[in-house]
Formats: sequence, structure tokens, C-alpha cells
Amino acid sequence: MATSRTFNFVMLLTIGLIILSQLTIQPAQAGIVLVIDNNVSHPAPTTANGSNNPGSTCHQMRHSWFPCSNNIPGNLILMFFYGTILIIAAKLISDGAELLLDLGLPAGIIGGLVLPLLGAVPDAVMILVSGLGPREMAQRKITVGMGALAGSTIMLLTLAWTASLIIGRCDLDENGKAIEQTGADKFSLTRQGVTVMSDVKNGVVVMVITSLFYLVVQIADWVYGPTKVGPQPSYIRKCALATMILSIIGCIGNIAYLIWDSKAAQNRQQRRREEMLKRRVVQKFILNMTSQAFQLKVDNACSQPKSTIPKAGTSQSNDPNQVNDPGQANDEQEEGTNEKSQLIAAKAGLSKKYFNAWKVMAAAKEKEEEEQQQSEKSNNESKQDDNQANTCDAEDKDCDEAEDRKKVLRKSILMLVGGLFLVTYFSDPMCNAVVALTNEHNENYIPISAFYISFVVNPICSNASELISSMQFAAKRKRLNITVTYSQLYGAAAMNNTLCLAVFTGLVYFRNLRWDSSAEVLVILLVIWFVGIFGYRDTYKVWMGFPICFMYIFSIVLVAILQSPAVGWR
Repeated sequence: MATSRTFNFVMLLTIGLIILSQLTIQPAQAGIVLVIDNNVSHPAPTTANGSNNPGSTCHQMRHSWFPCSNNIPGNLILMFFYGTILIIAAKLISDGAELLLDLGLPAGIIGGLVLPLLGAVPDAVMILVSGLGPREMAQRKITVGMGALAGSTIMLLTLAWTASLIIGRCDLDENGKAIEQTGADKFSLTRQGVTVMSDVKNGVVVMVITSLFYLVVQIADWVYGPTKVGPQPSYIRKCALATMILSIIGCIGNIAYLIWDSKAAQNRQQRRREEMLKRRVVQKFILNMTSQAFQLKVDNACSQPKSTIPKAGTSQSNDPNQVNDPGQANDEQEEGTNEKSQLIAAKAGLSKKYFNAWKVMAAAKEKEEEEQQQSEKSNNESKQDDNQANTCDAEDKDCDEAEDRKKVLRKSILMLVGGLFLVTYFSDPMCNAVVALTNEHNENYIPISAFYISFVVNPICSNASELISSMQFAAKRKRLNITVTYSQLYGAAAMNNTLCLAVFTGLVYFRNLRWDSSAEVLVILLVIWFVGIFGYRDTYKVWMGFPICFMYIFSIVLVAILQSPAVGWR
């Protein structure tokens, strides 16, 4: 942990020095503009695409304290700098939320409320800041917010989904179920995969249901016409408000379901413990009855007259052809004991295979008891000496535990507040850098929509912790860890469908912005429904990862086709 913090600090310091080495301060009409330029010794350009151009990024940011750039290299450096900070911020939020579990707080509240909400905060803040500022600027920057929303959902459901499947793959048995911790040295498309618990299907259903909220405003836009430009009718704005309300209700319902599901999981775990306890009680009863029956048989054999007990090498039978077997009496005694023990097991309602296992344990019980008696004698002597020391240290331990809880709480709060501050403070300049990279009024720019850059870059910054943790869980190759991985992915998509969508549609309504996201919404729905079809099962085979991974490239290509002049969608 200390090594990670040191590495992050060194990286931030290095990037900061790189940024400072590229800065030059130029006077502006109202304030100071920080301009990143390769030719810092030359005066500011006066061409149509220079910093004096009203449409250039640095002219629009002349009142901002954040650095700006009118060229591609400078904006790439800024994106790398801000992206690194956002990755660290997302990690701080994730680690701070997990520390709350060490405080003894209810797992249902932490797992059902805190972790999902804080996991969606970076995306929600990115979307929120993309719609702030002057209305014309907000209309351009809102594409960055939609890129963050679409890219986050699609990346988690395609790239993270496939990576977790390949990393966590195990061999499949005859029934098509994954055998835990196997198949690491092999690779098969059809004979390897992962098996999740049935609870994952509930997450798939929630994800698909919440995706229907997009259709409320999108159908209204399709009715108006996705290719039309100019002022949109008022019913699209009203549908955006309805979508926001439904998304808020869905977010609250999703959180309530997660809390209920976490408590239900605890109840199921408690019932499993009770069942195991009952089995152990029955097992103990059978072992005691078996040992008593065996001891009763031995006592009866010892109480018989000596004339009836065969000696070694002799036989009770007068048949001269009979072979004398010294172990025959012991075999008969053991058979009789087994018959009586099996009757006891039958009365207890136990199957024969369980009884055989308990019979073996009963044979080893006497030896274990002798060893335990010897060890207990030595332990009792040492315990008497330790009890006095433990009594003296009990009060000190209580004080230490209270201090540790305060330290954990303080650390958790600092990490959460620090992460939220970094996300809130640096999301806006990150959006500005993405928009500036495609601003045609700058000295040089990339002639594509800001949506594509935001689609690829912003999700990596805001969802880095979910991406890394999902692959770490999958690498353990256990069913429980795989279940956590895919539950996390489906849950993150559901939070994007509710919380992040509510923020986006709220900006459209309250800022009176145009809804120009028909192509983006279509690819989001296609990916969610496609993954939902594959995800609603218990076992995912390796071959399923390739069509799902292909959906990431397909979504980018489909948006480009729909927004091309040939189709003309906005």
C-alpha cells in the first residue's frame, strides 16, 4: 500500500513538472491565460486559429486558472495529467468505501448503498460538469458527458466482461459446470469457462429493465426525427424530465434491492451455517451411538464363559475339515457391530454413504481422544499462566481496538473526501481538454467528434478501479469470486442506467439543451441487451467472450455510420 502511494506521488510530481515546463503566461483581455505551446519563446499567434480567435480553447478559458492548449500535443499532455488524477481519485473513493467494512458497519448498507453509489460518482460528476458553463459551450461539451456514459457502460460490459472470462476460465465437467482452480495451463473455447451463482441472473434482469428508461426520451426524439436540426419541440424536453424522474426512482429502487439482496444473502449464509451445525450434531450423535454399540459388543464378548471363547489355533466345531482362522471371531464381532450401527443410522434417517464416512471417523475418534487428552494436559498448564497475562492485557486491547477504529474511520473519511474533491475539481478541465482536442478553431486539432475520445479515454479514468478489481477477483478462479466480478459489472451498468442517466437528462431539461444522442443511446441499448442474452445463464464459455468483445468495436463503428453524412443522425 505504501509502495503504491509512493508511486502515485512520484508520477504526479513528474507529470506536474512536465506541465510546468510547457507553461507560458500570456496577458488576456480579462485575466491571465496559461497556454501550453511547443514554441513558448514565440509570441502568441494572431492567425484565425490562434489564441486570439474567439472560438479557440484558450480564448474561451481566459477566465480559468487551469492550463489550456491550442494544439494537439499540449491537449494530450493535459489529458494524461488529468486522467492520472482521476484514476487516483477513483481508487481513493473505492478504497475508502471498502475501509468502512472494517468498522463493523452492516455489510448490507456498505455493499448495497455505499459502494454502488460511490462507484458511479466519477461518471456522474464527469457528466455533470460537461453541461455547465455558457449554454453554447455546454451544448458542445455535453457530447463528452454522453461519451463518458456510453463508454463506461460499454467498456465494462464488453472488455471487462471478456477479460474476466478469459482470466478466470476453468475446465468444465460433464454437466457443463466449471471446476474451480483448474485449466490455467490450457485454453479451449468450448471446454472451458466460468460458472456463476444464480444471484447473478437477478443483476442481469435489473440491468436490462433499467435500460428501458432510455427509450422514454429517445422514442420522442425518433418521432421528431433524428436527422432534423434546429430547435426541438417542447415534448422532447418534457420526456427528458420524465426520464430523469424515472431514473431517480429506478436508482432508489435499485439501491433498495441491493440492500435487501445483501441482507437476504446474509440470511442465506446464516441458514447454511445452521444446516452445517445440524449435520455436525447428527454426526456427533451417530459417532457416539456407534462407539457405544461397539463397546457393548466387546463387553458381552468378555463376559462369556471361557469355554465358549475360542482360543488361538483352536475351533469350536468338531468338524475336522474346518480350517481354523484366528481372526474369524473378530470379523464376526465387527460384522455384528456394523449391522447394529447400520440399524441406528437407518433409524436416524441417514443414507448408507454418510454412515460409512462417519464410521471411518468413529474408528479414528479413539486415537484422537487420546492425543487430545495429552495435549489438553500440557495446554491447561500453559493456560493458567497465560490467563493472568490475558486479564491484564484485556483492557489494553479494548483501548487499542477503539483507537484502531478511530484511525480507520479517519482514514476512510479522508480518502472519500479527497477522492470526491479530486473528481469534482479535475473533471471539468478534463472535459475541456477533450473538447479542445477536437476544436476546429485551434491551431491544430483532430477532426472527429469529442464523443469518440471521451468514449475511449474517460471510462478508463473513471472506472479503472472496477476494471482492475474485476480481473483480480476473476484471477482466483473460484465460483464465489467470479460471481462477485460479474455482479459488480452488471451492477455498475445498472447504476449508469439510473444515476448517470438522471444527471444527463436533468442537464438537458434544466439547461434547455438539445437531445442529440440518438446514435449513442442506440448502441448502449444494443450492447446491454446483447450481453443480457449471453449473461442470463449459469455458465459462460470462453467462446462467448469474442462476440461480446467485438461489440465494443461494433458500437464505435455503428455510431460513426449513423452520424455520417450518408445517414445524418445528430
